[in-house]
Amino acid sequence: MSCNAATATPPFSQTLWEEIADFELDQIESGLVFSERLARENGWTLPYARRAIGEYKRFLYLAVTVEHVVCPSDAVDQVWHMHLTYTRSYWDELCGGILGRPLHHGPTGGGSREQEKFFRLYQRTQESYRSIFGEEAPADVWPSATRRFGQDLQFVRINRSQHWIVPRPSWSQSIVGAASLGMLFPLFQIAASPLDWNGPTFLVFYFCLLVIAVVVSLLGRLWLLQADDSELRSRPSRSVVHPIEAAWMKGGDEAAIKCAMLELAQANSIDLDGMKVTIGPNSAKYKPQHRVSQLVLSSIAGATGSQSWSRLRRDVRHGLLATRQGLEEKGLVASWSDRATAVLLPLALIGGVALLGAAKIWVGFQRNKPVTFLMLGEVLTVAVLAVTIATIPKLTRAGKRLLQRLQDDLSASERKSISLAGQKADVEGTAENSTQNDALLWSAALLGTGFLAMTPYDAYGSWFGAQRSSGTAGGCSTSGCGGDSGCGGGGGCGGGGCGGCGGD
Repeated sequence: MSCNAATATPPFSQTLWEEIADFELDQIESGLVFSERLARENGWTLPYARRAIGEYKRFLYLAVTVEHVVCPSDAVDQVWHMHLTYTRSYWDELCGGILGRPLHHGPTGGGSREQEKFFRLYQRTQESYRSIFGEEAPADVWPSATRRFGQDLQFVRINRSQHWIVPRPSWSQSIVGAASLGMLFPLFQIAASPLDWNGPTFLVFYFCLLVIAVVVSLLGRLWLLQADDSELRSRPSRSVVHPIEAAWMKGGDEAAIKCAMLELAQANSIDLDGMKVTIGPNSAKYKPQHRVSQLVLSSIAGATGSQSWSRLRRDVRHGLLATRQGLEEKGLVASWSDRATAVLLPLALIGGVALLGAAKIWVGFQRNKPVTFLMLGEVLTVAVLAVTIATIPKLTRAGKRLLQRLQDDLSASERKSISLAGQKADVEGTAENSTQNDALLWSAALLGTGFLAMTPYDAYGSWFGAQRSSGTAGGCSTSGCGGDSGCGGGGGCGGGGCGGCGGD
């Protein structure tokens, strides 16, 4: 069949699409599920990885229904590469069980003619997408053909133990850097003049400059950490985040794990025998919805000896990363790039003031002038720089507002009824639906676990404290390919132009 031949759009098969859409790639029982591995190996956020998986499923539908060879975007191709390494899932469950035919991956043969061929196939695939699904393919997953066979072909595998990876700055970082240099440039021009000023005059100039640098740094931080939360403010606070997410916002990884353990304890899925955490009688029935809770339960179930805090954190780390990325996606937690920019700004401005002071001290020593007050000023400047960087918040302004709303919404009646909330739930009753509205979980998330002494879960408070004081450190295990997955990497066909596919 000619790739350029015009063909009618095939009728949409709702049954086939529903089977493909419902096909689950994430196996909850595994420590590192498909979407988490995909995000980690491609440097994506977890929400983006899940969106790419959704687009991969649409690509699969196109591949077995349209009457031409289809070509995936690079993001969809990466999902396809990884799925091929899960051989039973791909060949037996997907191709054999749902598609009813093998679907092979055919890389480009290389050369300009092949690139032109796949360029046209990719455009045609986007046209079929538009025709069948009734909307444009999302540009961040399905970019233009020019970018698909231009910029997106520049990816290479890098061993991070042998190379440093320095990302190109974003527009916001470039603007901040240019503004910082613009402010410092006049200093370099007049540097010779201030270095010749007498001590009192230079000190006044120095401290005025320090104040300006601090104010600009703080204003830049406010600008970087702002986020539009108008849509979130119209929703009830508890519908925005899960209690475990609220715990992470309040107290970080440790607080999130504690909240997850309390959820499982309340559902009678885990139990505490002395100082040993064990599986509870309802562990097989209760199905926690949050990823951290799922991994905590899996870790406790798989522990051969006494469960340690260090092992628990190691087993749950992927869920904690997913939690942070999900909060970033909601605009509640600052992204890495924004936090990096918030660090670079004071480093450039306040650090520039410190360098000017150091130069003046050196001139003073050369001329046998007293520099005691300036040296004290330098100590103050370095301290201000350290405090400014150390106090950069992890939450955006939207995140802070939501956390305050959650704390305000924790009613006095809930605080007083914490001791009554300690009765363990029956999974056959309401335990599966109680997470979002449970007073104990929300109190643990927002107040910490110090109040557990007032509840039947005071033993868990003691266990948390014992684990913290013992400082037990377990060895780090690396998750290999494991199970049915051959290679964990995103290999397959590297380079560019992967994408023609066809069945036998």
